[in-house]
Amino acid sequence: MDERSPLVQNPNRSPNQSQGIVRENLYHTIRRVEYSSYLLMTFRLSVSTVKIISSGIVLSFFAASCNAPLAFWVAISLLLDIWYVIMLFFRIPHVKSVRDGGEINEGIFLSALFKLQTFAYLGWLIPGNIWYWSCKDCYDDAPVLTALVFALLILGYCYLMIPTMLLLCLCACLPVAIIFLMFISNTSQLPATEGMIKDLKSVEYDPVVNQGDSSCSICAVEYSEKDKIIVMECDPRHFFHEECIKRWLRINSNCPICRTPFLMD
Repeated sequence: MDERSPLVQNPNRSPNQSQGIVRENLYHTIRRVEYSSYLLMTFRLSVSTVKIISSGIVLSFFAASCNAPLAFWVAISLLLDIWYVIMLFFRIPHVKSVRDGGEINEGIFLSALFKLQTFAYLGWLIPGNIWYWSCKDCYDDAPVLTALVFALLILGYCYLMIPTMLLLCLCACLPVAIIFLMFISNTSQLPATEGMIKDLKSVEYDPVVNQGDSSCSICAVEYSEKDKIIVMECDPRHFFHEECIKRWLRINSNCPICRTPFLMD
């Protein structure tokens, strides 16, 4: 296995370098699982749908006038949420590809639309905060509309806090980040037995025969010819460095890519 792997005991590598490699690999793993998690996608879709329905009802029946343009702010927020839901549906085929072992590659146009929607959503929170907190009579003139704006702003604060907390976890609290990864992956963490691990057959890496990722998904190090790898039974494209996958299976018996259980009845 390549000595750059964080799983190799390298005396020339400082603790800070090892932790940096682990954090980088963990970030890419979390990014991959977060992207392909149907649980998170369902949650996002549900929250956006509730926001769209609530905003539509309030704008249709409770949009009383007040001293601040709160109805206008809700209307633009509604359009941004509809935009986001439409893009989620276009992302589904790419999510399926990642869950099947492919790389995250949804295209420049769709990625740009997601980023543009995110910046527009975050930027639109600024006038919303200004109009909400500067309006003293809004609760008296339009109580339902004002309460909706407050709820949408709270969701916006939560949206800002999630990446900040994740960044702090990656920088200072790796165990918390690992627990988060386990939660969003929605998989068990039963270890494989030593007998099962010993029965694994390793082969030499051959880029012609082994059609899959060019780097190990566990240590993020590219394969070299003659590297010892183990091919998982779930998919011939899912293979890893021998030592990487053995260490992984001693902790988690699921395939690192597709989460198929390695344990057999």
